[in-house]
Amino acid sequence: MRRLLWAGIATLTLLPGWAQPPTPPRPFSGGDYWVRNENTWLDWEVTCPVLSGHLASNWPENDEEPGALLPIDWRMHKWPVVIKFPQGERLKARPDSVGGIMWKDFDGSTWMRVQLNETQFCFVRANAKYLKPIKLEMTAATEPTQTISPAPEK
Repeated sequence: MRRLLWAGIATLTLLPGWAQPPTPPRPFSGGDYWVRNENTWLDWEVTCPVLSGHLASNWPENDEEPGALLPIDWRMHKWPVVIKFPQGERLKARPDSVGGIMWKDFDGSTWMRVQLNETQFCFVRANAKYLKPIKLEMTAATEPTQTISPAPEK
C-alpha cells in the first residue's frame, strides 16, 4: 500500500493494483474544454449564476443514423433554450457511441452534451466560465466518491 498527496488537497491511499485517479480536464487558454482524452469526463458542476441548456428543434430521434445531423444548423448558441441550470447544479455528461461528450459549433465554441433524464439531453457551453469538472477521489475503505475540484488556474 502507498500514500500519495494528490493536488495538495487530500491524501489518497492506493492499494496495489489500483490505478491513480484520473486528472480532471483543464481548459485551454480561451477557457474551452476540448482535449480528446479528457473529453470523456462525466461529472461537472455549474459555476456561473445560470447556465442555459440548448437543443436544436429539429434534432433527430436517432442522431447516429447516417446523415441524421446534416440538416442541423450548428450555430448552437441560437438553438432554443430547453432548460436553465442554477449555480451549483451537478451535470452528468452524455457520451455518444464512441465515448465523446464535446461538440464544436460553427463558431469553434465547445459544447457538452448533458443528460436531463433517461432519454433526454441538451447541450451546454463547455467553458471554464460556466463549468468545472467534479474530481473523483478514491480511498481504500470506500467506493469512489466525488468532490468539487478547485477552480481552474487563471
